[in-house]
Amino acid sequence: MFLVVSIVELVVVEILLRAVGAPAPLRYAILIVDAYGVLIALAVIAATVTRPHVIGPDEVRVRSAAFLDVRVPRRLVTGVRMVRNYNEQGTIRVDGDVLIVSAIAQTNLVVELAEPLRVVRPLGRLAHVRTIRFFADDPVAALSAWSTRCGTTCGPHWRRAELRRDQQKALIPDPVWPGLRAPVSGFGGDVEEGLAGWGKDV
Repeated sequence: MFLVVSIVELVVVEILLRAVGAPAPLRYAILIVDAYGVLIALAVIAATVTRPHVIGPDEVRVRSAAFLDVRVPRRLVTGVRMVRNYNEQGTIRVDGDVLIVSAIAQTNLVVELAEPLRVVRPLGRLAHVRTIRFFADDPVAALSAWSTRCGTTCGPHWRRAELRRDQQKALIPDPVWPGLRAPVSGFGGDVEEGLAGWGKDV
């Protein structure tokens, strides 16, 4: 959306400046600034596409373009669940001990940690978080990838639970939902196809 707005602004401003007879040096200067903004938007989009979140055998990497790269060891993870939130503020934000990495004001996955994890924020400030909320294009596929790659690195507190709705599998930590017998609220429903936003390799 920002890219589209920037391109429209570039064209509209150039037309208006020509209409009012603005001198060429002024028009060129504004054109260069607007074009630079468009290039920045393209760079951010490219960085987002080429640096997706990654589920690996030993860690989960939560990334946001070139601004954030958080490595979460699997041994620290005590819970992974799908919770949809549509009113997040900011793309990268720390709220207490919660790291929020949103896309278009949305998050849909929550990772709970056994102990605080040090995170380097975009401008270099440090934070220690126990919970990470972020957005995946296909959260169900992300949970499935987590389940498939868990192996022995997830720790003894994990057990598999078969979700009855849509035959989807997820990993549910025993301390969070003891005696689980029904699908977890938030699972199921329409989910986008594909696994964009989650890489297959580390």
